[in-house]
Amino acid sequence: MLATFQSEQAIAGQIAGGYTYYLVTHDGQYVGYLALVENADGTTLMISKIYVTKAGRGGGFGRKLLDFAEDVCRERQIPALWLTVNKNNTGSVAWYTRMGFKNAGAIVQDIGAGFVMDDYRMEKTISSHAPGV
Repeated sequence: MLATFQSEQAIAGQIAGGYTYYLVTHDGQYVGYLALVENADGTTLMISKIYVTKAGRGGGFGRKLLDFAEDVCRERQIPALWLTVNKNNTGSVAWYTRMGFKNAGAIVQDIGAGFVMDDYRMEKTISSHAPGV
């Protein structure tokens, strides 16, 4: 599955298809990344990938990546942000809920190579102003 979605070739193909990747560094080390893609009609922005290394977890980097994605929505005047998260990843589901995402329902989809995506679609409405503004 990593070769299908996370290999250098897969990421290059995603970038060619409109995805934008962002790397996060701290003290000269990569600690995470984010991949965003806007839907065709500009009404939603999908977080395709959000990842923080084990060493970077607990340092607020996930929140910073999420804040950045929300700022991208505001800059592009996109009213909603969404992502999918595995149903069994209860820690991440809880974190996204704390970050203001709502569970919009289940998605079960064959993604090839013997893998089935069994996720929740999580959505968040983005205000046109940053929090506190």
